[in-house]
Amino acid sequence: MTNIFIMKTESLKALKITCFILIISILLMFSFSKPAHSIQVKLIQLINKAGSKHDKLFNPMDIFFDKEKQELYIADAGKHRILIYDQNGRFKAEIKNIEGIQVPISMSVDKQGRMYFIDTQLTALTIVDYRGRLFDIYSKEELFGNTLIKPYNLIRRDDGSISVLGNDMNFYHINIDAKKIEPLKMNVDEFDPELKMVLEVTTDREGRYYFADMRPGQVVVFDSSGNYLNRIGEPGGHDGQISRPTGVAVDKKGRTFVVSTVRHKVLCYGPEGDYLGEFGGKGRRAGTFHFPTKIESDGNNRLYVLDPALERVQVFEIN
Repeated sequence: MTNIFIMKTESLKALKITCFILIISILLMFSFSKPAHSIQVKLIQLINKAGSKHDKLFNPMDIFFDKEKQELYIADAGKHRILIYDQNGRFKAEIKNIEGIQVPISMSVDKQGRMYFIDTQLTALTIVDYRGRLFDIYSKEELFGNTLIKPYNLIRRDDGSISVLGNDMNFYHINIDAKKIEPLKMNVDEFDPELKMVLEVTTDREGRYYFADMRPGQVVVFDSSGNYLNRIGEPGGHDGQISRPTGVAVDKKGRTFVVSTVRHKVLCYGPEGDYLGEFGGKGRRAGTFHFPTKIESDGNNRLYVLDPALERVQVFEIN
């Protein structure tokens, strides 16, 4: 009887060990398996200074990446200057004493290398050459007539021309030669008939427009003629959801990247709008964010995220 009891006890122990090994194997399998859609993110540079280690960024307000020149522009508003870096985040040049500009909050560069600025007063659009010398100024009256509309944000279209987003949430193409703007009418979603609070717009290689709409918290996509196509992202404050999108970028593969400022995250979506993953999180260490605002793509595998509260721009490699 004692032998039978010992045998049963040993069998029970062996069964427990077998079950334990099986459970561990299953957990390891799920831990190391990759989902069907995934991204890999690597921080390659943290930009918080200009030419010297003592020359820190001071209140950076906007970023722009020139895909033709492969250069990153930072509007360093606190020091009234523009800083230029290569695609890997290495410092190249500084432009100071820009005519007509005190505190640039939005900027872009056209295919001729001219720089476009909107100042904090939102009263004019200023254009300078690549050295910072004044080329032209458009008052808001010249742009919008005697209305309450003001220029709010700038965007470079895929053809190299520049457009402006007004504070009326409408989009306008700039015709430099005729010194006028041409409004683009958006044929919006019939079930949600207006863009409510747009802080950022970008375009892709096909000329489609991507509006980061703060309410409800999605990216609204239109074709090049302004016809509504679809919405990207799910509004909300949890994992995989967008809350307060303040920046949007699209790469050559058609992937969309969205800054969710109050979640301190960048969310990534595939060409069909499928959720791929997110990265970041609230913090001050490298790779995290503290209320990030803008994002730019080099078109390939580099992303540039502006973190004005921490006065830095981080460069990521996406695979």
